[in-house]
Amino acid sequence: MNISRKVVLFVLMITVLICSSACGNNDTVENATADENITTEYSTENTTISETTQSSTTNTTITDPTTEPTTQTTNTKTEPKTQPTSKNIVSTNKYKTRYQEVNMVTYPTFVFNYSDNWRVTQEECNQEEEKVVLENNNGVKITFLHYSNKIQNGGSTISMRKDKISKVSLSRFVPGKVQATDYSSLGEFMVAKIKTIGELNMKLDSEYKPIDGNVSYAVLPISEIGTRSDVRNDVSGEYSFWYASTISFTATSANNTFTEQEEREVISILHSFRLA
Repeated sequence: MNISRKVVLFVLMITVLICSSACGNNDTVENATADENITTEYSTENTTISETTQSSTTNTTITDPTTEPTTQTTNTKTEPKTQPTSKNIVSTNKYKTRYQEVNMVTYPTFVFNYSDNWRVTQEECNQEEEKVVLENNNGVKITFLHYSNKIQNGGSTISMRKDKISKVSLSRFVPGKVQATDYSSLGEFMVAKIKTIGELNMKLDSEYKPIDGNVSYAVLPISEIGTRSDVRNDVSGEYSFWYASTISFTATSANNTFTEQEEREVISILHSFRLA
């Protein structure tokens, strides 16, 4: 019996050892699998975090709050430069010339428009000429002149000036026929800026002296663009065109300068000059 017990105990011990060894191997495999899952999940989270961080960094660069105010400030500073700095021009008044009516002749009527801050200060009309003067409160004058003949050379016998003529705007005036004569060959008209760039004393000088001279404006054919020398008459007499009579529409300033607003208004009025 003792021997049998010993054998039974020995068998039981062997069995227990074998079972314990098998259970220990299963625990190792499960733990390894769990570790692999954790590592994989952690790697995936790291990738997500990295992408989120990168995306967040990109968004921060685009919408950087320190950049937006700078851009806004820049726009605020430059915006006024593109905004009009003068009052709007509303030309509510219209003037019609009267040469044909007063003298009972067949001749075109001219028309031009002007705003309320201008007034007609002079009107003359007879068989020889018609003259209309518009003026503002600052001494700027716009003069319409219809002279029935060609203006003779005349002018100053002491000094001459050199003027530069450039286009600042197109004109609404389109030449046509006066009675049986077609004047369309005058071509397209413009509002011209006339700047005196030289002067000459005919008694003392042999060449023009460069100067930063007066500015005036006139309605002229575009073909007049360029430089004119030997200018001796006033602007209304010098800068004219032949339209079966001498016609001029010009602007001058008492102090030889125009404010920005005056320049806009002058160009607007001269631009409106046309046939009725």
